[in-house]
Amino acid sequence: FLPLESYQLLPRSPGVYLFRGKSGTVIYVGKAKSLRDRVSSYFAAPETLLPKTALLVAEIKKIDHIYVESEIDAFLLEAKLIKKYWPKYNILGKDDKSYPYIEITKDPVPLVKIVHIKTNFGPYPPGSDPTRLLRFLRHIFPFFSQKHKPGEICLRSHLNLCPCKDLSVYPKNLRNLRDFLSGKRKSVQKNLEKEMKIYSK
Repeated sequence: FLPLESYQLLPRSPGVYLFRGKSGTVIYVGKAKSLRDRVSSYFAAPETLLPKTALLVAEIKKIDHIYVESEIDAFLLEAKLIKKYWPKYNILGKDDKSYPYIEITKDPVPLVKIVHIKTNFGPYPPGSDPTRLLRFLRHIFPFFSQKHKPGEICLRSHLNLCPCKDLSVYPKNLRNLRDFLSGKRKSVQKNLEKEMKIYSK
């Protein structure tokens, strides 16, 4: 934990920050490209803050933080910690159904989509963009986002964004996608490096 007045000592690196109240309860979780810059923004002149933010700042007693390697890691960890703590100021004025989640369906050919009910991965709070995350991941692990007729080849497959040309790779893609969204990025990276070495031979 950092004393409240020591937020200026945070590094300018990606991470997740947790604001704690008087009893040590987590009252807010956020992600940042630069921990120092983002957390410092909460302690600007009070008149420049939104009313909700001013109420939050008045309750902060301690600051906790977790370093990560990238913005994507921060994105995934933020969602995991919100799901764990449901902090007061993350859910203020919202019910949990209003947050987007990423779902991998249980269809015979599973679909990957964004929903607004509690499911596999999330919740992703306001300011996050799971659509952008999936767009990025689709280039690495092509997936189905809508149902296809058997044997149908879609336009996305020509862009290597859909596995409908070769369904045999789909279980592996889904396994890597699940692991990545669960925060097991290093495990996925090792699997991809192994494949790369095999293909290079």
